[in-house]
Amino acid sequence: MVFSLLSFDKNKLTLFSDSILGVRDNIVRCDTCNNICERDNCIICDDKTRKDNVLFVVEHPKDVILFERLGIFNGQYQVIVNVSFEESWQKERQNTQSFTIDAVPDGLLGIALVPGTVAGTANIVTACGGIDVGAQIASVATTTITTAFINEAGANPTTATIDPDTGIVSIAPAGSYRIAPASVLDGLDIVGYDGLNKFATITGA
Repeated sequence: MVFSLLSFDKNKLTLFSDSILGVRDNIVRCDTCNNICERDNCIICDDKTRKDNVLFVVEHPKDVILFERLGIFNGQYQVIVNVSFEESWQKERQNTQSFTIDAVPDGLLGIALVPGTVAGTANIVTACGGIDVGAQIASVATTTITTAFINEAGANPTTATIDPDTGIVSIAPAGSYRIAPASVLDGLDIVGYDGLNKFATITGA
């Protein structure tokens, strides 16, 4: 880093140092959720359009940024920092990062659909870190996967497949779908997961 700084001209170096000072002097913790911001409350906590009865506990401020970019959560956050867990408490550690009130039962990992980059496709990501687990789910599911997905009317898609190599989900017909709850996934041998009540819009292929 020192050699990189030496290559800067004076104006660029001044801008860089001012930015560092700005972080030191202006970035604070939100009084409500502990996220980073430049005022007493962050813009998420001040947003009155968000659900105030749903809480997502995350470990780092960068997790908040990730899920805001995914656009699959519209509740409130709570950022926890410097928390350690014994090895025997790893499931609880998962739950601190995939916790939605009245949605994820204890000991399960919340998962959600997000639209894919190709029409008619989606990805299955964890509420903890947005990790794609589609390939993992494809490897354990022992029967038809269509019942793992539900549209807004409560019906299953006509067809649904998961590519075992890429984890990409193909769903038809087009519509808004979510992943089924744990009680349904268990019957497909997809154990340890619970589908969040978040619908993703799947366009026609």
